[in-house]
Amino acid sequence: IWSFIVMVTWRKRSNELAYYWGTLNLEEEETSRPQFKGQYEVDKITKEWIVVYPAWKRWLKYSISFPLTLLFTGGALFGILLVHANRDILLSEYFDGESKEDGIAFTFRTSLDVLSNASPIDSVKLDNEKLGDPTFWLVMGGFPAL
Repeated sequence: IWSFIVMVTWRKRSNELAYYWGTLNLEEEETSRPQFKGQYEVDKITKEWIVVYPAWKRWLKYSISFPLTLLFTGGALFGILLVHANRDILLSEYFDGESKEDGIAFTFRTSLDVLSNASPIDSVKLDNEKLGDPTFWLVMGGFPAL
């Protein structure tokens, strides 16, 4: 019911605004951009001269932009995968006790080996020592947000 009321009141308001602005019986006229450069051809239906952009130029742009889009999408996905694999290695080193006394010795690995060597954390034993360690909270709270 409320949608019907909104539609009726909006129709009244739009008619008031159209009358106030002097656009009551105005039809939109499409104009082409002045920067548009194309070839003149006769339209088959209206028999008027129109400016047309050549199809081969359009397909040339598509053939350049589509592989670039795939390349950058693949690069972004690979980067995300690399960051998460490094995060998993860092977490497994922390929980295995391989971190240094003064903090976490972390080096970002950029080789493809990091994707196959990521050791998953199967079981983590949480004790009071780990829960009281600020480094634990940094690793658990900060690094998943990379």
